[in-house]
Amino acid sequence: TIVTEKFDVAMKQEDLPQVERFFKIFPLLGLHDEGLSNFSRYLCKQVANKAEENLQLALQTDPTDRRYALLFADTLTLLFEGIARIVETHQPIVETYYGPGRLYALIKHLQAECDQQVEKVVEKFTQQRDYRRQFQHPRP
Repeated sequence: TIVTEKFDVAMKQEDLPQVERFFKIFPLLGLHDEGLSNFSRYLCKQVANKAEENLQLALQTDPTDRRYALLFADTLTLLFEGIARIVETHQPIVETYYGPGRLYALIKHLQAECDQQVEKVVEKFTQQRDYRRQFQHPRP
């Protein structure tokens, strides 16, 4: 549909006002599921980009930094807080234009993206801290 094409253009340009504008049009056309799916895709992309940015910053942290021991926990905290902020910010829009109960579909997509990002952070943690080797041999 034209709305989907315009939505995709706005999404590629990362133009949030236009993304939200077209997101609000989908339910008027009876395309609730398509609108939620597209908007979820946009939000998940935002989550992935921010999570990657935060992880790269964390990996550049100097080992002498006082928060170095917590850097992966901090990275996960930023991820969770970012997703909570997205839900809190967009919940009124979803419920107003799509109806009560539709937020669940959006959260399902965000949860899947969250799981992927957590996996990346945990993988970097195990690599950087040499976790597998350290705990392979029991200590006396």
